[in-house]
Amino acid sequence: MCKGLLAIGALVMLMVLGSSSAGAADERVLGADGYRQLKLGMTRQQAEDTGLLRGAQHGAKCTFYYFVDAEGRMPSTSGVFISERTGVGAIGSTDLMNTPEHIGLGSKLDQLRRAYPKLKEDPRQDGVFVTPVPGNDRAVYEFVVTGDEVQDFVLQDADWANACV
Repeated sequence: MCKGLLAIGALVMLMVLGSSSAGAADERVLGADGYRQLKLGMTRQQAEDTGLLRGAQHGAKCTFYYFVDAEGRMPSTSGVFISERTGVGAIGSTDLMNTPEHIGLGSKLDQLRRAYPKLKEDPRQDGVFVTPVPGNDRAVYEFVVTGDEVQDFVLQDADWANACV
């Protein structure tokens, strides 16, 4: 009887530990409205207050940031863009992030097409694919694909495209 209870206790402990580590992995999702506490539309001050950003580079209409090192490495073409007028407009990915549909850096183009049936290649930019974001009709994902592999992706407010120009 005691061995049975110990076995059940060990199984429950494994399940609890397993679910908490799975939850930690789930926190690295660049989802419908943002990443962790960083949300589309936040002001620059609100975004800075999350503690997720570093390296502010101020432009005429926008400020550009990288994620802090603990959030992963960002492709050199990626970043977080914040317009003084519209707030956080684009949140670029790191090598540790995925979309809720499990697409991340290194995902294959066929995986991308299966995850996002409305995916279209941008006719103005080779290798850039755009899709509406499930759960947020005001946002799009843009994926940069080289060869057959996702090299970068960004969550972007659908109306933000010209906010920094």
